Amino acid sequence: MMVASVLGQMIGSTIVLGCLYALVGVGFVVLFRSTGVVNFGQSALMVLGAYLVYLFMTQLGMPMWLSLLLAALSVAVIGALSYVGLFHRMVGADLFVTVIATMGLSVVLQMVVFLIWGAAVRNVEGLPSVAPVVQILGVPFSFVDLIAILLSAVLIVALELGLKYTSLGIQTRAVADSTHLSALFGVRVHAVSALAWAVSALCAGVAGGVLAFRVGAVDPVTIGQLGLLVFPVVIIGGVDSIRGALVGAFVVAALQNLASYFIGGNWVMPIAYAALLLMLLIRPRGLFGTTAVARI
Repeated sequence: MMVASVLGQMIGSTIVLGCLYALVGVGFVVLFRSTGVVNFGQSALMVLGAYLVYLFMTQLGMPMWLSLLLAALSVAVIGALSYVGLFHRMVGADLFVTVIATMGLSVVLQMVVFLIWGAAVRNVEGLPSVAPVVQILGVPFSFVDLIAILLSAVLIVALELGLKYTSLGIQTRAVADSTHLSALFGVRVHAVSALAWAVSALCAGVAGGVLAFRVGAVDPVTIGQLGLLVFPVVIIGGVDSIRGALVGAFVVAALQNLASYFIGGNWVMPIAYAALLLMLLIRPRGLFGTTAVARI
């Protein structure tokens, strides 16, 4: 009975974390496919989303849903402003330049968070119970777990359909292929790119906020480390593939839970990045990435 209980909890945690990693990974892929930018600031955006949830829900006393909505929209605005204020000047720049710029953005965001709220762990008040509310095939899920799964699924499906079947999605793919040709055909390149930054940041903000709900506290170190697992997710799956981000997310989530249970949580990051290196050696483009993707 105990083995079945532990297995059910591990499967449930893998599903929930896999959904959240997939959400951030899909945002990463959307940004890369739209602008060619490899964003190393996703983990900082997740931390920011978590702290904004704490601000709206605990410090300002807003309801849970409204807090998450406002936090996500705020992070999306910051993402768009990052493009408008900085990255639009780097259109066509070398990959190395944009990577260093996203690293700088990550450091700035984290320092701003620390200056405002400090580095101490802060409890999020007013959350529902973490006790399971439903069991599916013996796998327990809490109310927050169900929120994580539902939000991730809705956003990922909406992004996939939007990129494939809407005029804006077509413009986004055109900008990814060639900014110059897109501009000649009347596409508002900077507007599309700013939107891609906003969408990518929104995905990270939602994931960070839901992680704060799930843990019941905002820990900048823990959430930042979880954000760093997005890179194994997208490299394993393929940095330009939404389907790859989904597969990579659940692979990394499974590795995380297995490592945590059998050898300790300190081994999660080394094992995840060892899997990343192994994938680069065996299949540099990832499981579903295209051969044209540049690697660093």
